[in-house]
Amino acid sequence: MATTLFPIPTSSAVTGVSYSVPTALKQYKLSNTFSAGIYTISCSPTSSDVTVEFVTSSGVVSTTTISGTITYNLSLDSSDATITVNTGSGVVVTFNKVANSITGAEVSGTLDTITSTGTYNQTGKLYVFAVGGGGGGSAGDVAYYLSGGNGGGAGQVTAALVYVNNATSVTIGNAGNGSTNFSVDGNAGGTTTFGNLVTALGGNGGGAARNSGAGGSTSGVGTTGGQQVSNWNNLSNIVPNNRVSIKSGNNGGGGGGGKASAYNPNNQYGSGSGIGTGGAGGRGYDDANNTTGNGGNATGYGGGGGGGGLGYGIAGGNGGAGSPGVVYVLRGF
Repeated sequence: MATTLFPIPTSSAVTGVSYSVPTALKQYKLSNTFSAGIYTISCSPTSSDVTVEFVTSSGVVSTTTISGTITYNLSLDSSDATITVNTGSGVVVTFNKVANSITGAEVSGTLDTITSTGTYNQTGKLYVFAVGGGGGGSAGDVAYYLSGGNGGGAGQVTAALVYVNNATSVTIGNAGNGSTNFSVDGNAGGTTTFGNLVTALGGNGGGAARNSGAGGSTSGVGTTGGQQVSNWNNLSNIVPNNRVSIKSGNNGGGGGGGKASAYNPNNQYGSGSGIGTGGAGGRGYDDANNTTGNGGNATGYGGGGGGGGLGYGIAGGNGGAGSPGVVYVLRGF
């Protein structure tokens, strides 16, 4: 025989606890046990703020609301808590547990570095970090009223967590060569690929000085090769790296070539470190020695070549070469 219960019970909609604080600046102990987790702590009215001191197995931890509210991660269970409001009477302090805490740790494993085109035989869960080849810088102009060459763009950085069941074909992007003619751009760097899963484009070559070119660009991050401006050469940009747990460091474009040594006595270095560094911009025309400087070659992986310095009735400096791409693979994590 079936039985029916009246009235029908309903589930509680209560998701938190609250306490009405009688007086400001006095301490009140709450008898509740707070389990570890993420809490939203709020005051009503929001013109008041509350300081909460949680007693845990490792000591006392505290937090204070800002404009009446805060989201706080209580990492350990708390046997009791003490609260103090800064102003007002009858302030209602509410604790809402919005999530449970979860554990995590920085990824760590074996890092493989692939510098030549071929086949990668490891399988399973892999974190792949690819860098395209850097572009070459352009040559400096011959006419004193024009400019030095422009730096090559850095190779793009692309990373992804992948899972593979078979060996993977890898292509490493080649380095772009610098130009030796002020009317010609530097060569672009090659594309780096890890199968069809991860692709990192090469940096563009620095634009020709005679054609008012700019620093070579990198896909997704704008201009990264240094462009010669006015009487000095400028630094290139660094390519962002948001996977520093996989591979620390960054790479960058080459510096722009200088116009004249009187304004630019030293080479302007390219950007990036840890993965690749762009080549230095070539020194501008030195009238005391009737010389000008070539753009420096990039070092490491994915750096752009430096732009050549401006000549003054003599040939401008050659653009420097970029550096090749690379693939880093983290496994066993």
